[in-house]
Amino acid sequence: WKDSKNAGPLSPLNGNEVITWTKAVTQGAALGVPKNRLLISFPFYGYEWTVKGQTPRSETIGSGVTTTYGLMPDGVLPDIQVNTLERVRRYGATHDPVSGSSYYQFKRKNGGFVEGWFEDTQSLMRKTDYLEAEKMGGIAFFPLGYDDGKLMESFLRKKNIANRSEKNGSR
Repeated sequence: WKDSKNAGPLSPLNGNEVITWTKAVTQGAALGVPKNRLLISFPFYGYEWTVKGQTPRSETIGSGVTTTYGLMPDGVLPDIQVNTLERVRRYGATHDPVSGSSYYQFKRKNGGFVEGWFEDTQSLMRKTDYLEAEKMGGIAFFPLGYDDGKLMESFLRKKNIANRSEKNGSR
């Protein structure tokens, strides 16, 4: 969350975070909810924090700021000044194999460190593979549009290919 004491993923698949997809599924099962009735959320936004160090999940300095995955037209979201794709273009990104999420890091000119966590096409594909393998009910994207259509397009392309394969008797 924005006020977290450490930077980290918003929608982790696995890991030490308090809430992960696998922990949520286990908790749902413990409550008697069938897997095919569970929806897991996938954010089209991220968070960026000023942090104390250069290691992933560094201690934060203050609240994070919300980022969008894609570029938003001027004036649409005046309170959100950062988009992930621009940060990744400038600083690169790393995919965290445990959480299934991605992050970027960079050092500001004043010497401060920045760490941003987000979901991208790679994390979307890994997490939708998990949903399919576990025979989950589905995925809920939010807020729609924060990805500039890019992640949704990847998801729909994957689903269309999967649906065509199922109709042809293969997978």
